[in-house]
Amino acid sequence: MFEKATRLKLRFPFRGQCSTEDLWDLGVRQLDEIYKALNGQLKAQQGDSLLDEKSDANETLELQINIVKHIVSVKLAEAEARENAEIG
Repeated sequence: MFEKATRLKLRFPFRGQCSTEDLWDLGVRQLDEIYKALNGQLKAQQGDSLLDEKSDANETLELQINIVKHIVSVKLAEAEARENAEIG
């Protein structure tokens, strides 16, 4: 997933554009903003037709969404691990 993103030189909508590696520097709330924007774009492109085929743009948006979701899940797991380390 990340190899494909870097080969495609994906950019994400955040204060202009940010790269895939820049996503790791953002907080989960900022990543959530990006997720909402990407998800909105995907829904707008998909429409409500049963006959629409997947376009390259839809595949790219799905890749971007999956990357953001993965980074958020990693960040949340790391935060939980830090909390558990402080408690235990």
